[in-house]
Amino acid sequence: MCNCDIEKLIKKALGRIGVSAIAFEEGVAVVTLEGKGVRPLFDFIDKNKRNLEEFHGLYWGDRVVGKASAMLFLFIKPKFIYGEVISESAIKVFEENDINFSYGEKVPFIKNKDKTDSCPFEKAVLGASSKEEAFGIIKSVLESFIKPK
Repeated sequence: MCNCDIEKLIKKALGRIGVSAIAFEEGVAVVTLEGKGVRPLFDFIDKNKRNLEEFHGLYWGDRVVGKASAMLFLFIKPKFIYGEVISESAIKVFEENDINFSYGEKVPFIKNKDKTDSCPFEKAVLGASSKEEAFGIIKSVLESFIKPK
């Protein structure tokens, strides 16, 4: 599935530097994302949408990978992804798209912040069948969180 050395490096980096996601190329960290939830990955993809091919083929590590994150990762075509926690629906996305991955813990679904229900992003993209559709849904959910009440 993966080069075990790079997987160890990813695990160590996630544990030591406190980032939400990290990408390596030839053993060197080339991208680090900070923040919570799906927003750091969404913002990274949105910001780099004109040159995403520059990020193809990297080895990624992410703390929590649900279907929303998995669909976003399709834009950057990773060589490998390690998720500390991964949902069953994210695994399905990776398997259907021939993306090599491993994980620390598999869960039926990603939970929301207060652990009372599933993550709103995971729930929102369950029916999404393309990365573009998922991107639009994620964008709408993010915007709904910042609208004035």
